[in-house]
Amino acid sequence: MGSTCETAIECGVGFECYTLAPGGYCMPGAPGGPTACREPEHPCPAGTVCSPLPMHQISGVCLRPCETADDCRANYHCDFVYLFPGDAQSPHSPEKVCWTVCEFGVDQMCNDDPMISSLHGSCRQDGTCDCGDRYALNPDTGRCR
Repeated sequence: MGSTCETAIECGVGFECYTLAPGGYCMPGAPGGPTACREPEHPCPAGTVCSPLPMHQISGVCLRPCETADDCRANYHCDFVYLFPGDAQSPHSPEKVCWTVCEFGVDQMCNDDPMISSLHGSCRQDGTCDCGDRYALNPDTGRCR
């Protein structure tokens, strides 16, 4: 769970490789994508947490919980995951999980303030933000301000 992957075969039976995450991310699923979780109707396997994926319509996916960044892979952070990053009122994981700051191609995830429509940076393939000339990286969030 949460391991790197390129294909579902590497994740094992009942798991899918979510290739939009940097280095791939093994999570419960079937061919075509992750299985949606929703507590208590569709719970996650033991040792995982049902969390929204930022900026996605899926109700939730099972992610690996953590206490510190040392529990996570390189370029993954240990924090609460919000459906709309930067919006404290949006649905979020019930506890800290290992996930990336942004998803490649979804550059609006690099804005520290979700209410701003301009893009302050771009998301690199490794899941980190590259800030534009007039913006600085917020060391607390990994996003541009």
